[in-house]
Amino acid sequence: MPNYVNTSRHERENPEVEVAEPIQVPPDIATALTGRWVGRPEIHTIDYDIEVEFTRNPDGTVVGKLVRTTLPDPREVDINKPLRGFQMKERRVNWTFPNTQTWGFAGELSADGRTIEGVTSSAQGGVRLTLRKQ
Repeated sequence: MPNYVNTSRHERENPEVEVAEPIQVPPDIATALTGRWVGRPEIHTIDYDIEVEFTRNPDGTVVGKLVRTTLPDPREVDINKPLRGFQMKERRVNWTFPNTQTWGFAGELSADGRTIEGVTSSAQGGVRLTLRKQ
């Protein structure tokens, strides 16, 4: 137990720097994705928002990051870490949020580019999540 506590403390005090993984997408998809998106998972016992951002690089690639959430309390908690395993095929997107517990997202960019509708899930189950472009 003492080794676990010391390791955990060290990892929290010295977080590993995560590097965004750019992906290549068609120009129209890059344009549609670029910007901030906010969504509220459909959990009936707790209200919190998730904010993600996609940035288009000069070479046409796109990176995504988790900007902030309003969990665990009503104050905004800035995170600013890249989405892990960000992938896109046609209009379908997948990534893993940069959390200590694995939460993934699988969804689809709408034809009008205003929403990304999907499901966020973990070992505990999944809930619908619709992200709306701000």
